[in-house]
Amino acid sequence: ANGLVKEKNTLIFNGQVKDCEMHAVKHANGTDWWLFFPQYLTNTYFKFLVQADTISLVDTQAIGPIVPFGGGTVLKFSPDGTKLARFSREQGILLWDFDRETGMLSNTRQWLIPDSTHTFVASGEFSPDSRFIYIDNTWHLWQVDTWAPELQDGATLIADYDGFLWKDFFSTGFQYMVIGPDCKIYMSTDGTTPFLHVIHHPDLPGTACGFEQRAVQLPAVNGQCLPNKVNYRLDTGPVCDSTLSTSFFLPVQAEVRLLEVSPNPARGQFQVMLPDFGLGSTLSVIDISGREVARLPWTGETMNVTSTGWTPGLYFLNLYDPQGRYASGRVMVE
Repeated sequence: ANGLVKEKNTLIFNGQVKDCEMHAVKHANGTDWWLFFPQYLTNTYFKFLVQADTISLVDTQAIGPIVPFGGGTVLKFSPDGTKLARFSREQGILLWDFDRETGMLSNTRQWLIPDSTHTFVASGEFSPDSRFIYIDNTWHLWQVDTWAPELQDGATLIADYDGFLWKDFFSTGFQYMVIGPDCKIYMSTDGTTPFLHVIHHPDLPGTACGFEQRAVQLPAVNGQCLPNKVNYRLDTGPVCDSTLSTSFFLPVQAEVRLLEVSPNPARGQFQVMLPDFGLGSTLSVIDISGREVARLPWTGETMNVTSTGWTPGLYFLNLYDPQGRYASGRVMVE
């Protein structure tokens, strides 16, 4: 319900799962969600069903090889929801067909990393069209074609880490990957650095995918991690849009001003107040899922906003002016 907390401190599962390894995909009904966790040091997978008012463990399934503990592992559903892949140092890629109606995995396939001796983390990502899988092991990046009769026959070495050290110390080797909104795949570095590697055309085979090391320089350092995204657009639209322009960030401001909101919590209507923010500015209202629910021209120091019909929950307010100044606030709508 858009961020409204109705219940807390409720135990939904008491068992041993693999840390930092989970992923979700829409159920075939388009409303509920499957949430998968692997059990620690087994080949068993816990299947949770996330519904409007409950989260419940509905099934477990033992399938494929056991993944021993050897560092970071990653679990990913394909953008089209038909496959589940698990990436690890010891077992490389484990790939299954997935039934979104029943939650069943089938048809185990595997691709082993050629040399994982000096690897701690193995990470991966699907191409936006769900055909190719990319997997790295810090030192190398491969593309694996899931359409190949055998995964081993569909593997191509895309790149080797070029050895660059930021500040002559921090490694920029290959780490975690995620599909961006512009259909590029972004990859973090294995050291704490301000860089992201980029696969510019991940739907293309072989080196035509356009991998570029340190293609993006961030405004601050990043400690390896990237968001664990799911495909909210499954069955309703493409997972991404390649016509989007290059990602950007707002320049860091010396001062981020705070919007005053009253009443807060609000019911039906609220006021947003900020002096010295001129006409021509824009107020954007974002819900807890990141969807913009309103975009309004700023009318002056005090502005009335109607929230009738909005789903109860938390909303974020962002105010921009043509000079690049920025102010923010939040409101709880009842």
